[in-house]
Amino acid sequence: MIRIVRGLVPALLLLLLLTPAAAARTAVGTVAPRGDGSVDLVLTVDHGCAGAATVALETTLPERAVVVAVQDPGGWEHRVDDRVVRWSGGPLRPMDRERFTVTVRLDAEPGSVVTLPSVQRCADGAEVAWTATEDGADRPAPRFVATDATVDPALRPAPADTDSGGAGPVAVAVTVAACGLLGLALGLVARRAAGSAAGRPALAATEQADPLHPSGDDGEPVARAPGEAVPAP
Repeated sequence: MIRIVRGLVPALLLLLLLTPAAAARTAVGTVAPRGDGSVDLVLTVDHGCAGAATVALETTLPERAVVVAVQDPGGWEHRVDDRVVRWSGGPLRPMDRERFTVTVRLDAEPGSVVTLPSVQRCADGAEVAWTATEDGADRPAPRFVATDATVDPALRPAPADTDSGGAGPVAVAVTVAACGLLGLALGLVARRAAGSAAGRPALAATEQADPLHPSGDDGEPVARAPGEAVPAP
């Protein structure tokens, strides 16, 4: 029996080394909210390179994500390009596991699945892409379910206020146009009124007393006898 077990051990070790990358896993191991809108995401990397060591890991964060900080395992260093975090160094031996931590602020709907497509690069030049988003895929992208504690509300756009009665862009444009037309109409009325007032003194100047038909104090014409002389003005 002992001889059988001893004979099986090398075979089992060889089987583990030759296990395809799908048997390994690069995944989100821990999601730890920090209480300030940011969250620590810990990626765990197993022996995805089969019999070769891992020398690099590249992880792409979701849209609108903001990288706050990156923690490097011993012997590793990182570089951040926009939403892509690249670790290099190691090497991580085939049967070892390592943790890579990035602190981020996320814009996601609570209850939605957040994916972190990652590429594991091996010392022999091979690459293992953990990028599939389909359920049951051989090499699924690292993922987790977002919660209220793991998203930053400051990154999310404010919802439209439909109950405040605020006017939309079209209503504002119509109001501005109406005010302009009203102002134009009032201006025309004012100009006409000013023109009428300016014409009244000239008209009064032309209204002189008629010496041939004088009027009395009450404004009625004064009757004169035939041949009566008209007094000089």
